[in-house]
Amino acid sequence: MSPIRCVRPAAIGLACALLAACHGGHAVREAPAPIADSTPASTQPAPNDTFNAVAWMQTSAEYAALTTQAYRNVCEMLPTAIADPSWTALIDGEQGGGFESLPPAIISDIDETLLDNSAYAARRIASGGPFDPVAWKAWINEADAKPMPGVQILLDCLAEHGVTLVYISNRKHDGERAATVENLRKDGFPLPADNDDLVLLRGDPRGINDDLNDKSARRRWAANRYRVVALLGDNLGDFMDGVATSISKRAALADAHADWWGARWFAFPNPSYGSWEKALAFDCGENRTPEQCRHSQLRSK
Repeated sequence: MSPIRCVRPAAIGLACALLAACHGGHAVREAPAPIADSTPASTQPAPNDTFNAVAWMQTSAEYAALTTQAYRNVCEMLPTAIADPSWTALIDGEQGGGFESLPPAIISDIDETLLDNSAYAARRIASGGPFDPVAWKAWINEADAKPMPGVQILLDCLAEHGVTLVYISNRKHDGERAATVENLRKDGFPLPADNDDLVLLRGDPRGINDDLNDKSARRRWAANRYRVVALLGDNLGDFMDGVATSISKRAALADAHADWWGARWFAFPNPSYGSWEKALAFDCGENRTPEQCRHSQLRSK
């Protein structure tokens, strides 16, 4: 999916915010540094409402436990999936016919599924700014995102069972692919030194039928070469297309394949960003602000 999103300044800013959050049990963002009187107020950093989400992802034992649990569950289902030639994790004809004899593979998203980009999100919180595509590209080009907690469990069992890992992400093919491949290899993900064909990003010419962020064309590219036994991701769009819709319709899409969650589809927690955010405002009236749209979806009972 397209994400949000030594001691560095961003880490210092996050640590200060964490200390502030402990006072009175409320998350309080550190006040921005004083600026010259001549600076327009509109240029001051705006409050960032992702602090609690990013702090939880970076510091909680629960988050690491959940990602580790997901990888372990994938490994536990692999022997059954491999032994059953009719087993596939793709829907709506994406797998195609005659797949039973193809070698097994798992398709995984990258960001917040294999690689942890919370350091980028922490930088945005420290700077007081929202998601910025220029800063995001600079982060990608650092090729320094760390592996998700527990991911080695997945890599070990894939190697043990001879299952290929295919990477399908909504990072951009143009300008972001080389650094993405470098980052994956640096962190020990399986990619032959002379072959990076298994990395399919948004705009990849092999996914000629992809519609913006949808991934079905790239999944079909993989399905022509492998029997896809599992899908991994942090976004509903990592499992099916057509998820840019209302909250109720997204829930119906997920419920329609309830038996596959935890069996063929493995979802990773990401409260920081995702297509779920746009769903909050999907049916919102024109006279409401984005904040009013978000708050209107909260339940009090």
